[in-house]
Amino acid sequence: MIVEAIMKKQRNEGFYVVCITFIISVIALAILCPLAIADQAPPSVTSISCSVSASSLPLGNSVTVSGSISPAVPNATVTLTYTKPTADTITRTVVTGPDGQYTNAYTPDAAGSWTVYASWAGNDNYFAASSFNTPFTVNGSFTTNNIYMYVAVIVVVVVIVVALAVLLLRRNKQS
Repeated sequence: MIVEAIMKKQRNEGFYVVCITFIISVIALAILCPLAIADQAPPSVTSISCSVSASSLPLGNSVTVSGSISPAVPNATVTLTYTKPTADTITRTVVTGPDGQYTNAYTPDAAGSWTVYASWAGNDNYFAASSFNTPFTVNGSFTTNNIYMYVAVIVVVVVIVVALAVLLLRRNKQS
C-alpha cells in the first residue's frame, strides 16, 4: 500500500511538471513574440476607387476606367474586373503611377448593362482593397465607324454580284 501511494505521488508530480513547463512556455512566448515583431509596423488600411468616363456609350466605343489607391501606392498592380450582360467576366490589369492613380480604356463587345470594379492585393506595408461595382450601359446603336464598315461590305458584295453577272452574260453570248 505504501508502494502504491509513492507511485501515485510520482505520477502526479510528473503531471505537475509537464503543466508547469507548458505554462512557463506560454508565458515566455507571450513576452518574446511581441518583442520579435515590434520592429515591423503593422500594414496600413487602403481604399481603391473606380469610375467610368461615361455611364452610357454606343456599342463599338471605348470606356475609360480610372481611379486611385489611397493612400497613394506607386507601381501597384490593379485588377479591373468587367462583368458583361451575360455575367461572364473579363479581367485586365494596370499599374498605378507615382501618385497611385490608374486608367484603362476598354471597348465592350456586347450591348447591355455592364459593371466594373477595381481591386489590388496589397503588399507588406498596405492591406488589400476592392472598390464597389461601377455600372455602365452599352447601347446597341451603331457608331459612325460601324455604319462605314457595313456600307463598305455592301459595296463589295454589289461589285462581286455585278462582276459575276457580266461574266455570265459574256459566256452566254459566246455560246
